Amino acid sequence: MSELIRTAFNDFLPDKHEYLTYIKKVLRHRFRQAGFRRITPSLLIPIEVCEKALEGNEKEVLMTGSEVQDESTKERGIIRFDPLISIGNAYLQNGMKDWAQPVELYYIDSFLKKDLNKHIISEIDFGIQVIGSSDAALTAQVIYLGNKILDDLGLREMYTVNINHIGSQESRTVYLDDLKNFYFDKQRSLCEKCVKNYERGHLLQLLRCHEEDCAILAQLAPKLENYLSKEDQEQYEHLKAYLEELGVGFRENKSLFGIGNYNAQTVFEFWNNDKGAERTIFHGGSNDEIIERMGGEKTNMIGFSSDTNALIEGMQESGIRVPHKDHLQVFVAQLGVNAKKKALSLLQRLRESGIQAVGAMGTGSMRTQLDMATDFKVKYTLLMGEVEVKEGMLIIRDMDTGTQESVPYDHVVEIMQERIGKEKMDVMEDQEKSIDLKRKGRK
Repeated sequence: MSELIRTAFNDFLPDKHEYLTYIKKVLRHRFRQAGFRRITPSLLIPIEVCEKALEGNEKEVLMTGSEVQDESTKERGIIRFDPLISIGNAYLQNGMKDWAQPVELYYIDSFLKKDLNKHIISEIDFGIQVIGSSDAALTAQVIYLGNKILDDLGLREMYTVNINHIGSQESRTVYLDDLKNFYFDKQRSLCEKCVKNYERGHLLQLLRCHEEDCAILAQLAPKLENYLSKEDQEQYEHLKAYLEELGVGFRENKSLFGIGNYNAQTVFEFWNNDKGAERTIFHGGSNDEIIERMGGEKTNMIGFSSDTNALIEGMQESGIRVPHKDHLQVFVAQLGVNAKKKALSLLQRLRESGIQAVGAMGTGSMRTQLDMATDFKVKYTLLMGEVEVKEGMLIIRDMDTGTQESVPYDHVVEIMQERIGKEKMDVMEDQEKSIDLKRKGRK
């Protein structure tokens, strides 16, 4: 567990949260609109489930995630690292095969991964999975949804959908045998990563490597499209027709084979138009074996995943700003015991009215408090001392111009609402409130 300390370097600071909040709002809107329901997968996945899903040995699983062990039961688990495995496990554990099919789920959660330096990092991933059907029309809708999300965030023109069809698990049997035979005596020409993929049986990944020697061999290797069944070919043609009907531009990419050893049928990725696969923002496709590997019935899954950091970086690089309500608007400064009491009450009234306000309740001088207000970058500072309390007045200082005026203490909330603008008030909208609480007369 000591390795988890490295995740402390992945803090999501306020400037990123402005984007994250907006991205989540867009995601929730689009996912709900398309009929998806949110799921939060279990934080821990039994290690044996991961082994079955990846069809790998224990070492491979431990290299992927971070292991924990219950000291009392000695049960071992892996902190969630792969959304597909997590959702597949949730599908099985909660009897979702008995739900209305297909089951449409979306998630926005943290997952542990290993970076290029093999350090464990935490990323906030999001994505969708449609479980229970392999219809090409559903795949087209999934791709369309990813396209709309990029459009909402102002990034669609920067990316192009790359698609390919890699056949079902059954129709690829002969091809994988031929591919294995092709690479049998060529391992000396492969990079270290490709040698490991060959040894693990992840043969399709050999065709994706960009190392010069590996790329040359991939060009000479047997072509998967020559092995597709008639059903595979028809499904692929249907998908392309559906995407054209939906107005989604795409590029056929025969070098696309997915990122996992459980991919099948359609695979797709959103590539950056300038940097290509190096800046893939969405990756997804169909998986028709993973649930069966974990002990369930053969059930198809179609979906995509991404991480919010990729979206945030893209938006920042494009100069896209997002609306947010995280700006402090008012600072309340005071001097004296009675003024502090009034300031405390005023802060709550301001906040309840929708104004974002903060105040220094310590014993700093008025100069110190004004410096704090400057640091907080507020537009207005409200000042009161013992004299103002006795007179029932309060001073409003415009921090931009330095001008100030006295106003009645009892009317200051209404005055500030007017100056700030009600459209900038941070209040919960009626549609966000619980119907049951509204019936009870509660806010």
